[in-house]
Amino acid sequence: MFGELISFLDALRSVALDIKHRNKSMERDSTIRTLLETYFYLKDAADEGELLVEDAKPNPVELVRSLDPAVIPPPVS
Repeated sequence: MFGELISFLDALRSVALDIKHRNKSMERDSTIRTLLETYFYLKDAADEGELLVEDAKPNPVELVRSLDPAVIPPPVS
């Protein structure tokens, strides 16, 4: 799961680098900024997800089931 996300992040980074080498314009700068923001949000999510899974070993599903529902934040919609 995280491996696929890392592959996507690598592709996103290469797109940003490709755009960087194109002509200079405000649109290009805005596109690069958006791509980089997306990259770093996804990179943080992948890193935090890996840590979460590692901390929840040996049985992540059982750990989640054992948590008090009052401390679990509602899903973001």
